[in-house]
Amino acid sequence: MFDGCSETPLIRWSGRDFGLFACERFARVDSAGNIVSTATLSAPAESVAWNGSEYGVVDKTVEGFTHKGYFYRLDLDGRQLGTPVLISESFGGSHDLIWNGQEYALAYDGPGALKFRRMSREGAPIGAEREIDVYAPDLTTIRLVWNGDGYGVVWRRAGTSGEENFRFTVLDTTGNVVAPVRLLGQSNAWYATLAWTGEEYGVAWQDDRTGGNLIYFARLDTTGAKLREIELPVFGPYNWADDEAPELVW
Repeated sequence: MFDGCSETPLIRWSGRDFGLFACERFARVDSAGNIVSTATLSAPAESVAWNGSEYGVVDKTVEGFTHKGYFYRLDLDGRQLGTPVLISESFGGSHDLIWNGQEYALAYDGPGALKFRRMSREGAPIGAEREIDVYAPDLTTIRLVWNGDGYGVVWRRAGTSGEENFRFTVLDTTGNVVAPVRLLGQSNAWYATLAWTGEEYGVAWQDDRTGGNLIYFARLDTTGAKLREIELPVFGPYNWADDEAPELVW
């Protein structure tokens, strides 16, 4: 199904099966690891969320010199439902879509600003779009989680001295910033991943503060204040090709 595909796949649990997404392809896989069905997608599935009955998907499409963001729906077997909904005609490369039990939330690169949008099951906007941060170019990683009463969001952007690091803050249910924007890591950082435990946030990322490629993990309280940070063991040779792109789940 994924022969010749070099993309890192996305995997989502529907409550009964796994959905695998990569290279404009989809596979439904049962809990025993058997392929139930496959489908070819009309566009890349860059951000995917399961809402209890179907998948919501966000992708970026290049049309001439314009980068447009679209939302579309897929059933359990990867078949498209309805027609794609235009999110923005100025859509950057990084975004994250989640489902909070009632509606979708999307954090995305404007570009020029980190933006937040709420959407219905059909992709229709709910309320006003929010700007979380205004920044220089090169925002490359956005991660969003629901905390039961709002959202935690982490993003990577350039600092005033040129380093590219991660910021974290907390949003209320409508996307208003309700906590300080906090800096994570040191020096240049990449590949953040974010989770909510029910009581606090966990975040892991890669940075080169020691001159190499190491993974760090931190616990954050409900406002994003750092409770503890540790350096994870080196799992491979000390070089650029190893110890990158962590993934954190709870």
